[in-house]
Amino acid sequence: GRGGGVEAVIAVLKRVGAADNLLEKACWALINMTAGDADNQRAAGHGGAVEAVIAVLRRKHEADSLLEKACLTVSNMTAGDAENQKAAGRGDGVEAATAMLRKEHAASADGCMLEKACLLLANML
Repeated sequence: GRGGGVEAVIAVLKRVGAADNLLEKACWALINMTAGDADNQRAAGHGGAVEAVIAVLRRKHEADSLLEKACLTVSNMTAGDAENQKAAGRGDGVEAATAMLRKEHAASADGCMLEKACLLLANML
């Protein structure tokens, strides 16, 4: 991405043992950088962000808000981008999203987690 911002955020996502709050902020940054920006979507995909965020989805986390942000991040990166959709498939994105739909805590009072997981699936398929 321009100025190396996308790459810097990807490095945070790939950091082993990063705290949930740091991962959530990194996801939020990628959401903003990739929303409606094809160049940043492409840079994120080429840098391995799709796979890195899906790896975040597959790990156990305390914060539902992190999982929601991770879903939105992958959704932004895969919306209208065939290469990132393929990367999501290679990274087991569909499996990660469907696993979220099966989790008991996903059916929270506001249904936000279910909505984000469904959005993620819609953009990947």
